[in-house]
Parts: sequence; C-alpha cells; structure tokens
Amino acid sequence: MSVRFSNGRSPQPLYVSDERAQASKRFILGDGQYPIGFKAPMLGDTPSPLITADLNAAIHYLEDELAYFDAYFEKHPDMVSMNPVLGELTYSEWIVLHNKHFSHHFKQFTLLPG
Repeated sequence: MSVRFSNGRSPQPLYVSDERAQASKRFILGDGQYPIGFKAPMLGDTPSPLITADLNAAIHYLEDELAYFDAYFEKHPDMVSMNPVLGELTYSEWIVLHNKHFSHHFKQFTLLPG
C-alpha cells in the first residue's frame, strides 16, 4: 500500500497534525527506524484482504508498483505525494522511507538480521 501512496495511485490524506507529521518525518528520514509495533492509522484492526492470489503474484505486483513509482517521479520530478503519517514527501524522501519500511518488515520476518 505504501508504494501506491507514493506513486500517486492511492492518494491519502494526512492522518496526524502537521506538527506531529514534521516531527515523525525528521525522525524516520533521519537516523530513526520504524518503531516495533507501529500501526499505521489508516489500517483497521484486522489485516486488509489479500490483493493477489499468491507470493509470486504479490512480488510481480510490487515490482509493477515500484516501476510506476520511478516512472511517476521521472515524469514529475518536482511532485510530492502524501504519506499519511509523515506528510508530503519528495521522490528522494520516499526512497529513504521505502528502504526503511521494507527493511523493517524484512527484519520482522527474519529475512534480514534484526
């Protein structure tokens, strides 16, 4: 979902105050890491339904979204898109965030050392 937020396919509102967004943005895009147990405010209490049939389809779906992300910002280099917790982010800010977000989940599922 976060890649779809970043590439303009699933625009989001800001779910927190501007002040909280700016503080979170400085922390996460700086040296901070995703907090353990962090729950995005737009998510419900139960997991969202799966949007692909299996892991291979999910991998291809993610690859397509990431390709669209790069193409979107290549066509619109000055564009920003809303992160629901951090506020508006540029392409380079989204790159940092996606890397930290993916690493967080890779560590969560022991695909990377914690």
